[in-house]
Amino acid sequence: MARQRIVTKIFLSCFMVMGVAIPAWAAKIAKVSGKKVMINLEGDAAKSGDIFVLYDSSGKRKGLVKISAVKGDKAIGSLGKGTAEAGWTAKIAEKKGKRKSSQANTAKTSSEPRSGGTGKSMWGVMAGLSSTSMKVKIDNDNDGTRETTVALSGMAFSVKGVYDHNLFSNIWFRGLLGLEGLSAKGESQVGCGNAACDANVYYLSGDFWGRYVLPMETFRPWAGAAFTIMFPATKKASALEESSITNTSAISAGLGADWKMSETMTIPIQVAYSLLPNSDTVTAAMISIRIGFLMPF
Repeated sequence: MARQRIVTKIFLSCFMVMGVAIPAWAAKIAKVSGKKVMINLEGDAAKSGDIFVLYDSSGKRKGLVKISAVKGDKAIGSLGKGTAEAGWTAKIAEKKGKRKSSQANTAKTSSEPRSGGTGKSMWGVMAGLSSTSMKVKIDNDNDGTRETTVALSGMAFSVKGVYDHNLFSNIWFRGLLGLEGLSAKGESQVGCGNAACDANVYYLSGDFWGRYVLPMETFRPWAGAAFTIMFPATKKASALEESSITNTSAISAGLGADWKMSETMTIPIQVAYSLLPNSDTVTAAMISIRIGFLMPF
């Protein structure tokens, strides 16, 4: 008998691989008498009230049996729908509530980041607009006796590549690399060549964000902080000595949201306030807003 069971299971498994829809379980119909059906459970668990689905030798669904009693390895029930024949296979029907609960748990698990470093990553592009405010001390007589503090402000564009990585449950790393613009303009001064004082610089910059992301399903708000390193790519300024415009950095605090449009598209939005290092003659800060798209990596 044991050898026969092994051969039967191997036979059914082969048909499954070949795409034939024959269920791979051991329970079989042992006897049929009118509407009464006896099922040989052969190791399957069953109890009174369970529903078994009956399948013929080709794997086609043929009927339903409701179990009224279980004695050892035998289950006895009534045929409620369809037909039954000895030798056909049977499988306990999965309860709808259990199936829905299982599907809900699966969806919840797939939508929420797992803890302990998930390896989940995304990449994409973000474009932005930044507002810069500066205060610059201008030497109007070239001897330091007539220094005037001038307020400068202006807008500039940025475009950067983005890489997101889920480090832990709600903690994400975001890296951005690309061009960051700084543009500001103020009043005319003698020290600016009798013209409007200005500063226009485009930096090659890298942003390193740490973000706490709320585990919501489609619209995920976040808050975070960043450190940015900046290397001047182009520079033109009358308010500053161009030779003084060198590598710099910034620290930022930001808010944003990742809006999941589909399994392959997420829209990132962020707003940040950044402070650049102060010097004896210059203080500067930026407010930036960015939007873009992300795809799974």
